[in-house]
Amino acid sequence: LESNHSWLNDNIINATQSLLKNRYGTPGLQSTLLTTIHQGCVVGGEEFVQVLHSGGNHWLAISTIGCPYSTVNIYDSMCCTIPESTQKQISALLMSHELNINYVLS
Repeated sequence: LESNHSWLNDNIINATQSLLKNRYGTPGLQSTLLTTIHQGCVVGGEEFVQVLHSGGNHWLAISTIGCPYSTVNIYDSMCCTIPESTQKQISALLMSHELNINYVLS
């Protein structure tokens, strides 16, 4: 970040996800642009991690690692209600209209 007062943006998130994917081979970690327009695609049934834009200056992480089918853990420092648009992003990634959400306090 350029200063202590800068917000995270898609360029920073995408660069970080790319570094993590290259270093650890973590499935998911797609461009935040693809997930925002519901064009992101994770192979059905594959466990993954993804950072999503949840509106305004808010980002959250989701993961299906160790989760049953159609279940996702959400890591959200604000632990707020998940907007419908974010729920649609998650459903598109899971390729499922049945969605169970587990909140993990972080």
